[in-house]
Amino acid sequence: MASATKPPKELDSSEKEGKGCIMGCISPDGTPTETGKKMLLALHKGLKSPQDIAKATELPLFRVRSGLRDIAAAGLAEQKDNSYKLSPKGNELVASLL
Repeated sequence: MASATKPPKELDSSEKEGKGCIMGCISPDGTPTETGKKMLLALHKGLKSPQDIAKATELPLFRVRSGLRDIAAAGLAEQKDNSYKLSPKGNELVASLL
């Protein structure tokens, strides 16, 4: 007697686009996670490189790099070469955190 297996679950459009999961630093509702807040505050203090932010926040460099990509994708920071700075939207968000 063969056992019946369920077909793989179809992903809905939000899951296919990655909106159904939490990114490392930005929640699905657009708010920063605790890690995201640490990085945003470091950017607010003038730190710009992933290495400097990792050192100041005591987060692993790989996490900071991926987190900065999340933060930039959310429109909260801008990247130029290997340097990041808060966008106007990011400055507004940080002001609400202080």
